[in-house]
Amino acid sequence: MTKRSTSVLAGLTAATVAASTTIVLALGGSAEAATPPPWQTGPDKDPNNVGVLTLHDASGATVTSGTLDDGPIADFVAGSTALRSGDTFATLFAYTPKSGAPVGSWSGLQLSGTTNFDTATLPASLDNGLPVVALTEADTTLPQYAAGFPNTSSTAGYQGVYELRLRTTSVGHSATPTYDVVDIVIDGNTWHIAGVGGEATSTSLAVAPTSPAVGDTATLSATVSPAVPGTVQFKDGATTLGAPVAVSSGAASTTTVIAKAGAHTYSAVFTPTDTDTYAGSTGDASVTVAKATSTTTATWPSSAKYGTAASAKVTVAASAGSPTGSVTIKSGSTTVGTGTLSGGVATVKLSATALKPGSHSLTATYAGNADVAGSTSTAGTLKVAKATGKLTNKLSASKIKASAKGKLTVKATATGTVPAGTVTIYDGKKKIGTAKLKAGKVVFTLPKLKKGTHKIHAVYAGSSLVSAATASTVTLKVVK
Repeated sequence: MTKRSTSVLAGLTAATVAASTTIVLALGGSAEAATPPPWQTGPDKDPNNVGVLTLHDASGATVTSGTLDDGPIADFVAGSTALRSGDTFATLFAYTPKSGAPVGSWSGLQLSGTTNFDTATLPASLDNGLPVVALTEADTTLPQYAAGFPNTSSTAGYQGVYELRLRTTSVGHSATPTYDVVDIVIDGNTWHIAGVGGEATSTSLAVAPTSPAVGDTATLSATVSPAVPGTVQFKDGATTLGAPVAVSSGAASTTTVIAKAGAHTYSAVFTPTDTDTYAGSTGDASVTVAKATSTTTATWPSSAKYGTAASAKVTVAASAGSPTGSVTIKSGSTTVGTGTLSGGVATVKLSATALKPGSHSLTATYAGNADVAGSTSTAGTLKVAKATGKLTNKLSASKIKASAKGKLTVKATATGTVPAGTVTIYDGKKKIGTAKLKAGKVVFTLPKLKKGTHKIHAVYAGSSLVSAATASTVTLKVVK
């Protein structure tokens, strides 16, 4: 068989591999594997073995036994220890123990390609920053390794035993001298984990309530079998939940207040007290967390005028979490104003011209955020009055001859809008003409008037948006 190499671990010789990695497979009877291998306990304990390897299927569930086939016995091999800060690549090796020889001198073979566990797509329970190797059909299988590197030792504890080791590296650095290991026993066409010199354990995890919402207190309950001493580290994805909890009668539990909505994969990582006799294991449980509920209330202005902006106060309260984001005020399908919450409150400026004069039903809607659901207020009524119109008129000359025609410039204004419509011109109480405003203004040519003093003024009839208005009287003297 040919020793494998990758760009990251390129150049590793057989001697280098032999001096730096380990994984254990036991070929032969289970009676041999019931006793921890000599190099895992006592004075011969391997000083470079610093952690435990666990095997997982494609979903991340722990695998502890199975049948041998042409492919890998697991989809992922995960280490329990961050072997070196900054390392992001992991590789799996197999070794053949040799009685009487130091563990660092054993012959071995690289089984897998190199996995960048920092960027690889991993099950949530394994995506925790610790080293992981993703096995593929292209990798050397354990039966293939055992066939190529058989262990013919007759020494008790060595016969038929093989060791697997996971090491890490990073660009520009050689592989770590330390490693995580796992022992595997092969009996005919079946295999099972013997642990790191010990018996396999299994851990299951239950979460209550099963359909929680943000703000709920969830209880995580782990069950370890067999019920051996140790601790359980509970996790929410890659985030640890408090300190490890001691196992009592095969059980450990903790509580956590859920702060984030969406899919959560919780895990219970069991570490036995006696790692020479028992292997660790991990149990997973997935739940979908609903968003916290919210209530939106609004304080509306008592009235408003067309063309003049008014404000409404919107308050959002949540059953848990912080209501952040935007609120929108609408009249039917028309958006009247938007605002951003600060401390659960938003002052929303209402559009000066979105609502025509009249009575309108308004609602305020909170859009929600990642952890708090949206909500809509009860409807409120806002009465919008016409904009207040103002009218001015000015004569081009205050004194003209009877043979001439005077001119009157009329201007109509209103806050936030330009008045449209007609104005009527009066000489005292007598109507002398009408004119149509254009851009709020019109220059009206007066008819010829008799000699004397005339009191001229304009009256604006108003519109659907602006109230009526009357200009002040101006005096025009007509002479011969």
